[in-house]
Amino acid sequence: GIIDGEGSIGITIRSRLCRKTVFQLWARIDITNQNEEVMKWLTATLGFGYTSRVRPTGLPRTKDGLISRRTVYTLGIMGHKRVKMVLENVLPYLIIKKAQAEVVWEFINFRQNRSYNSTYSNRELELTLKVRRLNTHTGKGLERYENAVKRLNRFLTLQQKMEISLPMEF
Repeated sequence: GIIDGEGSIGITIRSRLCRKTVFQLWARIDITNQNEEVMKWLTATLGFGYTSRVRPTGLPRTKDGLISRRTVYTLGIMGHKRVKMVLENVLPYLIIKKAQAEVVWEFINFRQNRSYNSTYSNRELELTLKVRRLNTHTGKGLERYENAVKRLNRFLTLQQKMEISLPMEF
């Protein structure tokens, strides 16, 4: 319920210029809610994750164009092991986010026996973009998807310049 309604399941692209790979891909689940007690309970029940408090600035607008100034709380779960543990328990019950969960599940299974700083296969890059596309609808979301594609291409170009072979097609 709460992940379908208030959650996001995806793969985060993080720059990493200090190692032999120039970027990392991380499985991630975020849950956002306005009720602090619900978020504290969820964090305590899981036993991991981090909760952050976000106070809106300016005049943020809802989908209906209404102004919203409420503080929201976000629970972030990152890392393949933790995300996989959550998905194992919720995947059979997901309806709205089931497709995203299945893509992230496949991505985690590709990565689980590999070093965290090993290069990414074509399939892993495809899955990253696929989940991004599933999380995109129109407008700003579509723009964010296009930016993610450009960002991955920049990282891959930089990786190639460092003479470490990475698959270029995805």
